[in-house]
Amino acid sequence: MRRSDIISTVLIGAAGLAVLAVPAAGQQLAPVPVAVAPGEVPRRGAAIENFRRLPTPGLSGITVPVLPALRDRELAGLSEHVPAESLTWQRVYALALVRARAGGNPPLADSLDPTALAEQAQRFGVADFARFRKEFLTGRTDKGDRFHDPAAAYLALLRRVQRINLLRHLGARHENLIKLTQELVQGQSSGLSQLDVDTITSRLIGARAQRWREVAAFRDALDELKPMLGLSPHAAVVLDRSSLAVFDRVFEQVDMWQFRPDRHLADLPRIVDQLPALGEVIVNGRPVPALTDDAPIRQDGVLKEAADEAMRNHAASGRTDSENAVALELRVRRRVRRLLDLRGEYESAKQMYVLGVRLGDQAFERMQTPSSAARALARDSSTVAIVNAFDRSFVAQNRLVTVWIDFRAERLALDRDLGSLPYGSWDAFYASLAAPAPAQLGPKPAPRVLEPAVAPPPAPPETAPVPTTISPARP
Repeated sequence: MRRSDIISTVLIGAAGLAVLAVPAAGQQLAPVPVAVAPGEVPRRGAAIENFRRLPTPGLSGITVPVLPALRDRELAGLSEHVPAESLTWQRVYALALVRARAGGNPPLADSLDPTALAEQAQRFGVADFARFRKEFLTGRTDKGDRFHDPAAAYLALLRRVQRINLLRHLGARHENLIKLTQELVQGQSSGLSQLDVDTITSRLIGARAQRWREVAAFRDALDELKPMLGLSPHAAVVLDRSSLAVFDRVFEQVDMWQFRPDRHLADLPRIVDQLPALGEVIVNGRPVPALTDDAPIRQDGVLKEAADEAMRNHAASGRTDSENAVALELRVRRRVRRLLDLRGEYESAKQMYVLGVRLGDQAFERMQTPSSAARALARDSSTVAIVNAFDRSFVAQNRLVTVWIDFRAERLALDRDLGSLPYGSWDAFYASLAAPAPAQLGPKPAPRVLEPAVAPPPAPPETAPVPTTISPARP
């Protein structure tokens, strides 16, 4: 069966082009219009010929889902009619600092009031970054009250919501592949069988179960964060996801690549390289260069320099004695090594992501080879190869986001151990916690699909510098 016949079977079957139309997967691709006389039943041959005159998308792009945007209120377990405020990085730190500096044990607020928060932030001097730097490094306010840095908990929430979104896309891909396989099985010339459909269905069930578990864990973690910020567990707040918007945009560009009939495998690494860089590790006022396995002497020098800086800063503040000096040095050395290792893991995850997409694309090409008894086994294994490629890409995408977040959490912990926060303003600090879009990342491309075109999902909000004043904003 030729490539165009396979896609025609998928898109012009009795199911009414059901391949790209699943309730959970998003919008439906309308049938290809065929000119017929009134009352005449369109002939299959006429539909195929009409299809062949249209631009042909990449075959692997058939399973790319067009999903609606993730609903933040629904993710947080809130009704769409309930007013909710967005937890931005700025508001998270303002709430944490106000709670720490207020002292005592004030009652938890039932809601996040932007106007009241702005007044409290001004009264407690939240805009003073030098004061915050001191509290961040010591874990204490000027009055000796405990300050809990909310970054780790907030980053963990971002990691969970990104995983949930990736699981949504993985499940929708499986749904579309199931419909594609069902259409090919009905064609009786593909070498595929119900076994292939059931194999993909089992992966779909697993992806759905993972997503449900992640949603429940996200809601629990969000409820646990609220009291840390002085909010009641039932306060209606949602997570601001703009910090990681560039990941979604790059992943979408990879999806759009699969629609292109003129796609080249060499283009994939260039697209994936548009993912945000991990950033710098600052030791003794200088960024630590990327280290390789063949530079152990240089790495040992960096570790010693970091330990020396931590000793000096902690001794100057009176927070280091002879007993915990060794523990501090061990902790600093371990954190620097971890940050250097994460850089390598990030590059490896990029390579695995490219590989997963390439394997899936090539497995689709195998499905369209002419049917014969000799190739029947290859066709059966191609379905398994496709779902394995889907899972491999999902694991790589999730790993990319996880490493990026882990790098920030570990770097903040290292800054605290070093006794030095290398940022001079709130804007610079917030920028270090967000993934900026690279200069070469252009507008999100429209998918290459058959007419009438399916509108792509709305672009995620761009990451913008966080202002130093708090203003009301609703999601």
